[in-house]
This record gives sequence, structure tokens and C-alpha cells, in this order.
Amino acid sequence: MPVRPLKDKDKYYPGSPFGDKPPEEMMALAGPGTVTAIQGLSGPIVEREVQAGHAMYLPQDAMKHVDAYFEYRQLVGDSDGGMLLNEREYEELREKASDPSRRLWVFWVESESGLECKAVGPASSCFCGHRYREHTWADYPETGKLKCKMAGCPCQAYSYVPVKGSGDLRCSTCRQSYLDHDKKTKKCNRGKGSFTSSYSCSCNSSYDRHHTAVQTQQERELSGKATATPWMQSAASSGLPTAHMGGISGFTALADGIDRALAGLEPGILAKRFPDAEVLGITLSPQQAERAGNLAKEQGLTNVRFQVMDALNMEFEDNSFDMVWACESGEHMPDKKRYVEEMARVLAPKGNMVVATWCERDPVPIFTAEERKTLNFLYAEWTHPYFISLNKYKEYLEGTELLKEVDTADWTEQTLPAWRHSVWVGVWSPWYWLKVTFRKGPGAFIGFLREVYTLEKFHKSMVSGLMVYGMMRAVKK
Repeated sequence: MPVRPLKDKDKYYPGSPFGDKPPEEMMALAGPGTVTAIQGLSGPIVEREVQAGHAMYLPQDAMKHVDAYFEYRQLVGDSDGGMLLNEREYEELREKASDPSRRLWVFWVESESGLECKAVGPASSCFCGHRYREHTWADYPETGKLKCKMAGCPCQAYSYVPVKGSGDLRCSTCRQSYLDHDKKTKKCNRGKGSFTSSYSCSCNSSYDRHHTAVQTQQERELSGKATATPWMQSAASSGLPTAHMGGISGFTALADGIDRALAGLEPGILAKRFPDAEVLGITLSPQQAERAGNLAKEQGLTNVRFQVMDALNMEFEDNSFDMVWACESGEHMPDKKRYVEEMARVLAPKGNMVVATWCERDPVPIFTAEERKTLNFLYAEWTHPYFISLNKYKEYLEGTELLKEVDTADWTEQTLPAWRHSVWVGVWSPWYWLKVTFRKGPGAFIGFLREVYTLEKFHKSMVSGLMVYGMMRAVKK
């Protein structure tokens, strides 16, 4: 469907190319039941089949009702038991949500460092199986309790679970879903101890080393923690859904929260963990280097800098760095062997190397025609030169003859939720993509749809075992 920017005179929204009314040819094609006139609206609701599927054109003033529905869902969820709150109850809830003095700061926190890894939103899951919005967030400033409101649920305190959409988190002991454990005690219903998981957060710590932290606005100010940190401000200015600017519009837009690292808004994890070290990042993109530098400044980091450099021909002297960390860059390298050799060369004796990258499965048995077709699609869509197996990377690492204690691990299971999350953010933030479309044209939205399709195809490749998320570490001799 052709899209142009919305004009003030338009009655059709969002992005309708028809201005005041649908064109005569569309009205002529409309069959019985496809034009609906509703009293009080500036124009009819028109439905028809188009090449891309089913299209519905709404008068602009009808969208306020759609917005009201989504707002209600985000504030109330399923806690109304299927019976809409009355007007007085709902307005009281809205007032509490829009009162900045009642803001709650809810994060999934790495217990040792205190790093606030994930910001919780209305649709974020609790260990009890219900959403954050279905807990007593509106009463927390008075009660100090974030209990589940769903009938019969024994949950007494919201506990974040890092799952997205239909994703799952399984116990490392009994291999059962978190939903198969007691909602209050987290003990396994099959008598195999309490829930534990090897799930790894973007901060590299496990699920068991995190906890859910809740603070009121006053508590956060007294604790000296930031109430508008740069990564939150960056999220808002970038159009990402975040509630941390306050107010009801922020609350309802947050959806399933934001992972500060996965959103690309929290630079300098290594620089923060090693404040006395000098951290240097390299990239082939001048724009990426500039953006990373700006984000580091926003964080107040003075021990990190970024420069443009080819990872296959680094300009550093031998034995320059105590640690080399490479995250999801190997899949882009046209010469994987050279990539590994260069990292080993610049690593200092007794220094640590850690690599995270996408790998294909071992080539034995040989790839089927369907698997080869999928790999070729991924190469073309994301312009990757080629993938290699995790064992091939290990062969290259050991082949440098500079490294010892070479170890590899398949982290596909821990990584899968992040891929669902990438798709989920797009689904839950349609207004962001409409804004991008208005600014850059319909091609931008088509590109977004292709990206979602490719992410899903990649997800299925990981589930099937064709693709592997590989982790490697080694020490220089």
C-alpha cells in the first residue's frame, strides 16, 4: 500500500494515501459489509483485500478508540477477570499511572555488580506466569507489595523471568519449564529441588545471579541512583519503547521492557567492570565508532575509545592487550583463520581471549539441499561471507600455536530468547515503524518486514540445529 506522511486535513489514519476519503474506485470495489458507518465518526470504516493482504482504513478520530483499547490492556491486562473496570475505577488507575511521584523503578539486577540489566514493562513475565501489569503496581507506594492480582495465584512478589512471547525458561536440574514449579516457593512440582537455570544475561551472568529490584521514586532518589540515565534517554530519543521518561504514555508504550545491552544503548560494560583499564574498540564503520564514542561520553566513561580499523589487519603491536573480546564479528569476516590469528597476535602472554559468534553445525553429515538453501538465504540477506562450525573455530584457535586452554561451548539455548525478543519489540512498537516509514518511505517498512522474516528463519535454523551460537575462550601461552 502506498504511504505518504499524514496531513492535518486527513481523516484517514495512519498514513492513508486517500486524504479526506477513500477514492471512488475503492468504494466501487467495496462489497457488502465492507463499508461500515458508525455514528459520531468523520467517515466510514472501509475494508478490502489488497495485494499484501487485508486492509482496513480507519477515520483518524476512530484511532483514539484503538489507542484507548491498547492503553487499557497495558494498564489492566487480564486482571479484570473479563469484566471491564467501571469508569471510576479505571480513571483512578490512570491517575496513579500518570502521577510522576508514584513512579516505580523495576529492574532485573545483577546481584554482585548491581547492574540494572533489564527494565521491566507491563507485559514482562513473572515467575507465576502472569504479567507485571497483573500485579499490584498501582498500590505499591502505600503497601510496599507487588502481589499478583489474578484469581487464585499465590504469588506474593513479582519476580522477573527473561522470556519473551511464547518463549520458555527451563530448569537446569529437572529440565522442566519454570511454569512447572511452585509459583510461590519456586520448588519443582516433581520434587527435584528449587528452580535454577544456566540462562546467561547480556551482562554474562547467569539467571541465578540476578534478582528483581523495585524502588519508588523517593527511594531511588534517596539511594542516589539516576532517575534519567543516559541509556534511558537514548532509548526514548531513538524511538524505542521505554517507560522511564514517566507518565502514562511511557508506561503503556514500554510493553515488555528493554534490555540495556540488547538495545545497543548501554556501552562500556567492560570499561565499567575494569575502571582502571584502558578499553579500545575497533570497527570498520566511522558512523558506528562515532555513535559508540558519544554513548560512552553520556555514560561518563573516560577509559574507553573507539577507532576505525580492519580486524584482519590490526595496526597494534604484538602482545598489546591483556584481554581480547570479540562479539558477533566473526560471522562478518571473509577470512576466519586470519581473524583468529590477528586476535591471538595482539593478545599479551597470559592474556584472555573470549569470542562469541554465529556458527553453522559441523558439516558431517553433509548439508541437505534444504539446509544449503537456508544458508544461502542468510548469506544473501545479511551479506555474510560464510559461516564455519564451532569445531572449525577451535581448530583455528589451536592452530595458532599461541593459545592454550582453548574451550568452546554451544550457547544456542541461552541465546534463543533474544531472537524472539528482537521480533517481539517490532511487533509491540508499530508506531515506531510508522514513524520510520513516514520519514524514509515505504521501503523502510518493507525492509523491517524482511528483517523480521529473516530473524524468524534464523530462529528456526537454531531450533533445528543448523545454526549454533558459539562461545570460545583461550589463554595466550
